[in-house]
Amino acid sequence: MYKKIVSERIYIRTGILENLYALWFKENPMLVTTKEMFYQQSDIEQHKAIVYLLDKGLIEVKPLKDSSDEITITITTDGIDAFEKRVLEDNLGWGIILENTKED
Repeated sequence: MYKKIVSERIYIRTGILENLYALWFKENPMLVTTKEMFYQQSDIEQHKAIVYLLDKGLIEVKPLKDSSDEITITITTDGIDAFEKRVLEDNLGWGIILENTKED
């Protein structure tokens, strides 16, 4: 029972890291959004994933200069290491997620 839930939560967190990882290697290595959008609570799983990644130091949020409503989100060096390790070790956990969907 918990294996599927845990797999889904890992999938959400990995997706966030994957998006920020891809941005890191572009000209503008950060995501700019509003505080309201980033800290939304309508999708509780997404919200908890963001809080988890912040608490673990895998992503960083800073206020955008000269803006009271906008923030920047970047992946940290620890976040890059964690994402790359996950990619190399178990292909982003896809095996676990696909395996669990067969149980339904």
